[in-house]
Amino acid sequence: MFQYSVIKWVYNLKILPRWVIIIIDLLFISLSTILGYLLRFNFDRDDILRNNFGTGVLISLACGFIAVLVTGSHKGIVRYTGLQDGVRIFFMVVLSSLFVGLFDVVYSEGFGDRNLIPFSVVLITFLASFLFL
Repeated sequence: MFQYSVIKWVYNLKILPRWVIIIIDLLFISLSTILGYLLRFNFDRDDILRNNFGTGVLISLACGFIAVLVTGSHKGIVRYTGLQDGVRIFFMVVLSSLFVGLFDVVYSEGFGDRNLIPFSVVLITFLASFLFL
């Protein structure tokens, strides 16, 4: 019964709430980061885990969330998405990547000798996020 009511509620939605759009955006950002780690380390599980996979995904999500709120990319109506929303998404992805890169540089200078997230993962995440979003 619960499943039927949820399906009926989703079907009757005319406009998605903003929090749903934020969750979808963050889901795509996390999938892009996972894809970045998989491609960078050739799907080698041990290499992925050795290079701070979990921490990298969480940092990417946090920076993505901040970038979504700063750029307001979640405010557009999905049904009427146009060029302006595409530009807003591009700036959101750029800002998110800059936040991750800045965090990575600050971390490597202050706490460790190496980067927390490899810059190649940040680049792959940038490209995949823009493509997915």
